[in-house]
This record gives sequence, structure tokens and C-alpha cells, in this order.
Amino acid sequence: MDINTVLKFISVASNIANIGLLIGLLVQLGFIYKQLKTDHERSRREKALELLQWWSSIISEEMLIAKKIGETFDKTTARKVCNGEPIKLNKELFPLVQRLFEKKIKTDNNNVFQNPFRKWKGNEKEPSCDSYITLETEEVIKLRYLLIKYLNSLESVLVGWQHNIADASVLKEEFSYLFKPEAGNETLENFRIACGGEKSFPAITIFLNHLKMERENQLKRKEPVV
Repeated sequence: MDINTVLKFISVASNIANIGLLIGLLVQLGFIYKQLKTDHERSRREKALELLQWWSSIISEEMLIAKKIGETFDKTTARKVCNGEPIKLNKELFPLVQRLFEKKIKTDNNNVFQNPFRKWKGNEKEPSCDSYITLETEEVIKLRYLLIKYLNSLESVLVGWQHNIADASVLKEEFSYLFKPEAGNETLENFRIACGGEKSFPAITIFLNHLKMERENQLKRKEPVV
């Protein structure tokens, strides 16, 4: 075997060895990528669980009662609450109001609970005292604080969904109940809008729009073909 043949043999063997090393390296990189992806997905699921646990710990009975009251706001009442002005609520909300403020609501003649609904003053065309409860400025400020705290807490959780920091599918599954208009649940829409809407609560707005679009698409798919 002459020297040229030996050199060619060495060159071919070297190339084969390099190809083998390259394949091995690619396999190793593929394994590392798969492992990193698995770890990342696990980390996102863990982050979603952390957010859910935090949400459960931060949401109080007071905040949930305030939300139930807030879902009944029309646009005018929502603006008044944002401005800390006295408001009038339907008498059906009295049990919630009584529980939230844990105080005795007085009537105009200072009788306690004989008639817990304060009278309207001045205009005879206004509804009777049996129709509405009046919340004064101090009570409205507390109500506003609880509603803002609820929305800020929800915004913090949904930022994780918006930016894919946490497992989006887990958060979506757990918070999809937020948009159920048929159940009177629109995540304090009038109050949110009065307090800045998408500028103040961008993640909530994007999340709710996402749910609305999904629902609309589902309805379109269910439409009969003519």
C-alpha cells in the first residue's frame, strides 16, 4: 500500500469520524433541547399553580361580596363609585350591603332596621323608600377600594397568561368563568370602563376579548348550513 492510499484512507476515516461526532452532537443537542422544553413547560405549570394559590389566598369574602354588588352597577353608578360619590342601590342588595359593612343602616327618622332603606329627598317623582339603599361617601370609598383590589389582583394573575409566563391553558381553564353574561358575570365591565378600561386593566381586557372571540367562533360553527 503506497503512501497516497494510506493518506486517503486516513482522510476518509477522519471524515467518517467527524460525521459521527457531528451526528452525536446533534443527537445530544436534540436531547438537551427536549429536556429544556420539558423543564420550561413544567416551570410554566408550576408558575400557574403558584398564581392560583396566590389568587386563592388574596381573594377575601369582602372582595367577593363587593364584586357581586359591583356587577349590578350601571354606567352612571360605576362613575360615581370611581369618583367616591354617594350612590343608590336596589333594595335586593341589602343583605350583601349589610354583610359587607357590618353596620346598622339607619332610616331618616333614625329607627334602626324597622325600615333599612333610606328615603329619597326632595323630588316626589323619585322611587319610594322601599326601593333603594343609599351608600354614603365613606361606604362608597370602601366599596371602591375592594373592587379595585379585586381587579388589580386579577390583572396580576392574567399578566401571566398574557405574556405566557405561566401555563396559559391552565389559567384559561380556571378563569374562563369570568365571562358569563348569562350569569351576570362580566368582570365588573361598567366599573372597569369607568376606572380606565383597557388602559388600567390591559391583561383583563385582552383575556376577556379572547374568551368573547372564542365564544363567537363556537356559535358560528354551530350555525346551520343553508
